[in-house]
Amino acid sequence: MNDIETLKKRSEFLALRSAKRFHSKSFSLQTLKRQTSGDPRVGYTVTTKKGHAVVGNRTTRRLREEVRETLP
Repeated sequence: MNDIETLKKRSEFLALRSAKRFHSKSFSLQTLKRQTSGDPRVGYTVTTKKGHAVVGNRTTRRLREEVRETLP
């Protein structure tokens, strides 16, 4: 099983502010073309509007699993 690279630093998330955005009822997706070639990187954030720590952690785990199954 390959580990998917994730965004961890605040500066990496801030770079997405100028990214393309796709919104749905349940989440937002931001995409930005990488300057270097390589595998896509994924970052997860869950606001407290969806719930506090338990709900946010559950949501993140579910998103992480979906991405793991979807990406090669």
